[in-house]
Amino acid sequence: MGSLFDTEQQSSSAARSPHRRRFLILLPCALLGLFVLALREHPISPHLFPLSSHNTPHPISTLIAQAAEQHRQRLTEKSTSLAEATELYRRRTGRLPPRGFDSWYHASRARGVCNLDRFDEMQKSLKMWWAVSPAEVRGRIDLLDRWGLGGKVAVRSGKVLEWKDMVSLGVSKGKDRASERNPFRLGWAEVLRGIEEDWRETLPDVDFIVNGLDEPRVLMDWSLRTELERLADLGQVRPMNNETPSFQAYRENGPSPFETIRRACPPSSLARLADVPKNLGSNPIISQEYTTSFTTPEGFIFDHAAERESWCSQPDLMQLHASYIHPINMHTSNGHGPWPIFSNSKLPGYSDILIPAWFYYDDHVHYDPSDDRSWEDKSSKLFWRGSNTGGVSQELNWIGWQRSRIVSLLNRPFHWHNLTTLLLSTPSSPPTSLSTTLPSSAVNEVLTDVAFSSVDQFGNPSSLEKQKNSPSFRFTGRQPFADNYGAKAVLDVDGTAFSGRFLTLMRSRSAVVKSRMYVEAWTEETLVPWFHYVPLSVRYSEVYSLLGYFFGVRDVLDKLVSLGEGLGWREMRKAEKAGSHEEELRMIAERGSQWARECGRKEDMESYAWLLALEWARLCSDERESMGFVL
Repeated sequence: MGSLFDTEQQSSSAARSPHRRRFLILLPCALLGLFVLALREHPISPHLFPLSSHNTPHPISTLIAQAAEQHRQRLTEKSTSLAEATELYRRRTGRLPPRGFDSWYHASRARGVCNLDRFDEMQKSLKMWWAVSPAEVRGRIDLLDRWGLGGKVAVRSGKVLEWKDMVSLGVSKGKDRASERNPFRLGWAEVLRGIEEDWRETLPDVDFIVNGLDEPRVLMDWSLRTELERLADLGQVRPMNNETPSFQAYRENGPSPFETIRRACPPSSLARLADVPKNLGSNPIISQEYTTSFTTPEGFIFDHAAERESWCSQPDLMQLHASYIHPINMHTSNGHGPWPIFSNSKLPGYSDILIPAWFYYDDHVHYDPSDDRSWEDKSSKLFWRGSNTGGVSQELNWIGWQRSRIVSLLNRPFHWHNLTTLLLSTPSSPPTSLSTTLPSSAVNEVLTDVAFSSVDQFGNPSSLEKQKNSPSFRFTGRQPFADNYGAKAVLDVDGTAFSGRFLTLMRSRSAVVKSRMYVEAWTEETLVPWFHYVPLSVRYSEVYSLLGYFFGVRDVLDKLVSLGEGLGWREMRKAEKAGSHEEELRMIAERGSQWARECGRKEDMESYAWLLALEWARLCSDERESMGFVL
């Protein structure tokens, strides 16, 4: 009998024998049936993105090269003189920089501050305030102070006032002692005192209302914010509005958090039009349907900022982040406003004005180089430890939380027989793509060490118990933070708001793999994804391919052999051809660490704060139109 793969012989024999012809017809059907049975026993994770064909450049190598060019281009665009900086400021914002810009520029440049030209987030936050009269801005600050909706920080005659001095001088009318001691308020006052004492510079008279919560506060209807920005572009100011503050806490029987937040989206957006299920988070669907504007066809992030900025076009996010499902604190304005509240971070859609986080400025999570290891002594793994913070646990809503999903994904038990398809690469230069399918549990055990340190503390007891007993959750107890430094790749994800450990991880000799929805103040304009850190989407669809590209799968194959798990010769041969790219990961780690040393200093935070103070003082002044800096 000839080989079944010998087409010519099959055709000849089949023509001579009707029984043989029937056999050849039935054989594919039988094989198909066996394949279906095999899928039932060994389910393959759905292909969430098309995989590149063999011999095409691997997307990650292309993204790294593009990031290097983007960083080089940014360096060439940096101003080299006050005149250039002034012109760049005018070109980017449409107006002159604020009075005092010259002192700010020279002092910042003398201290080696990284960012002297790019303040997109700051200007975006402040733009609508140009359509509000200075008197109304000041009135709104006073109302927030009176109502205790934030902690006040005031500067008078170049000095940051103590709380008791604000009260005695009548600068603050708030009587809330909790606001006085709030770490967010104290942290912002400390940043401003750093300018006053260390830089020996004079700040303008100005008042700030600082958010005392981790979560942002200011939500505005899309139509209102859009109208204010339109007026600002025209150089017009709206009529005085004397409304009083109206902030509402989330209620269990009211609209869901996502329904409240999406009011910041255009009425015709997918987020506004989407149906919102009652049990948000309990059945999250991972899809690439809404990601084409910021991911490659294979699912890798090419524009990390766009993932956040296009949130109104991604209705599935309502099931993928604790802040959209059930945040710990949600006490937001009711869509009216605007209200001048300064916060440490925010979700896209919120209108808070961002300031450098006190958690960073205070060096709350300290990096000690003596706790770190050399690259060679680190394990080829992705590491993360933390608690499942960020939300209030009700029934099964925690399934969709960002930390729940990544821990569950990277701790699938072997007996689930779950398979995942990885886009690997050859060791050639440039690397080309190849795909293979491997048991995800084997990849998890060999290439990851991701687990919870403790059980979540907020929510219904029965729901918390379900978290504790989830078969794909792993709990290790509290560990020293320095354990992060034992791995070549460290994961950073949102918690209750922004991740306060990010700057510390960037200072280390490990490469940071970052997934986030929260926006921060001063880091946005100097960080370049794929150059300083590895971006990971909030859907985590590409995490296995990331691991396979940088670490390879040789050790995974050895693990499967030791367990007696067969792959099939085709998959084994493909996987054996894959290479690792740890050197590229090491370079990202080194560039990230250099960024933290050069751009993540107190001086960089103080410089940002000083410029923000100059801009805010101008917006609060009746002479704002004449307070531009002119050479």
